[in-house]
Amino acid sequence: MEEEKVQQETRQNPLTLVTKNDTANILHVQVKTLEGWRTKGLGPPFVRLGGPRGRVFYRLTDLQNYIQSAVRRSTSDRGKPFAATEN
Repeated sequence: MEEEKVQQETRQNPLTLVTKNDTANILHVQVKTLEGWRTKGLGPPFVRLGGPRGRVFYRLTDLQNYIQSAVRRSTSDRGKPFAATEN
């Protein structure tokens, strides 16, 4: 998904779900990286639909919040750890 399309989609429906492949593209990481983050409790919050072995999705609003939490003003700025908000 292109960034502009993501922003437009989020404004229209903040609960829009995207696949792990789209999420990897948005964050510029490999799908395997997302899988590793999920097992370690890192990265953006995710949604699993269809039971414990169901498909994994990410809400666009969570991705935007995750990206926003990574913004820094200098190379020495460690920022705050990402804290997902419960909705």
